Amino acid sequence: MKHTIIYFIGVYDTLDLFTGKLREAFETMGYASFVYDARLPQSKDALLSVLAESSSPEREFSCVTFNNLGYNLDMEVPAPAQSVRENDACIQKGGTRNVWEYYGIPYLNILMDHPFHYEKPLRLAPETSVVLCTDRNHVKYIRRYFKNIHQVDFLPHAGVELGSRHKPLAERGIDVLYAGALPIYTVAKMIPDLSSIPEVDGQLMAGDVLAELVHHPDRTTEKSLKSILKTGEAISRTSACRRSLCRCVLSTPTPLRFSGSRRCVFWWKTESGSRRTVRDGISASGAAARILITVEKFLRRRSFRL
Repeated sequence: MKHTIIYFIGVYDTLDLFTGKLREAFETMGYASFVYDARLPQSKDALLSVLAESSSPEREFSCVTFNNLGYNLDMEVPAPAQSVRENDACIQKGGTRNVWEYYGIPYLNILMDHPFHYEKPLRLAPETSVVLCTDRNHVKYIRRYFKNIHQVDFLPHAGVELGSRHKPLAERGIDVLYAGALPIYTVAKMIPDLSSIPEVDGQLMAGDVLAELVHHPDRTTEKSLKSILKTGEAISRTSACRRSLCRCVLSTPTPLRFSGSRRCVFWWKTESGSRRTVRDGISASGAAARILITVEKFLRRRSFRL
């Protein structure tokens, strides 16, 4: 049986586009596909049926998805009369089980946004998770704050070549046009209540952080925020309060929850500070190849291969 890659569609149009391009690339490499359409109620039963009929799902399937789609997919498992494998809680007990954990299927989760947006799904990520980030700073963030995720790697943004329809870079009036797609009403819901901590002038602090980012575009929002909390006038002058806030932000294992940790800049710069141009991108096939390398790393840790 061919190795089958499971994809999720039907939630976001943009992610459906990315998924479709990866699927095309994987299929040219000889991999089979199973598409789970979240809009169709029968998709779950169809997937569970395919997995149940497989003699070795952990060797025959992988899941490649974006932004945690399908991370909590579960199934009902009847309690067997006798344990099949010793010390295997998933087999010994009945009830609801995570599909990826139950079958040992690698769950490759590509994050297109800063990880702090996804604290809950990352905390509850399947044990078979492999997280791929499009920014090296996001990789560092997950390694620091999400110890339950044992493998996280960097995956550059991929793109689709338009052939002869685009102008050469030398002839362009605009090198790279950043098309923002985050509506202002969505941003408004993400902004925390800056008045909830009376010892801090949230508006002043946000302005100071923004000014520092403008003057030091090589810095990340997290680094600038820490600097402001150490020395900024936005914090109460009470030394005890200042020490408490700095200790909380700089030492706590809990991720910061301040809005704007991902900077929207019109020059092409990643959060880790490296400048990136169109030529630095990779194709969908290149992204698929990198994902396969990550899958193999994961499977080697578990003592089996594709």
